[in-house]
Amino acid sequence: MSLTEDLVAAQTASGFSITDMGTWFGVNRETMRTWLLGRRPGGHRLPQIQIELKLLQLALRGGVDGYDLPVPLSVTQYERRAYIEGVRNAIANRILTAHTAA
Repeated sequence: MSLTEDLVAAQTASGFSITDMGTWFGVNRETMRTWLLGRRPGGHRLPQIQIELKLLQLALRGGVDGYDLPVPLSVTQYERRAYIEGVRNAIANRILTAHTAA
């Protein structure tokens, strides 16, 4: 699959809006929208985007320490950004801890 197809599949599976996807990947809404429409990220960004995508795919597969995806309905629009950042940080920390322990 192409990067765009992977991003769209992750967006669908996570129930994320374009803004939510931008939060996960650390870019603004317009940048994310162009990526979802098929524009490939610049070469210097690509490795980090692929890492962030892998983290999202892992979070979708296994759940993350007290967080669920898609974002539960009980999370308000004002809490949503912090919740998504919490999921992202929790999965990244889990990966780092696993590699450090090995």
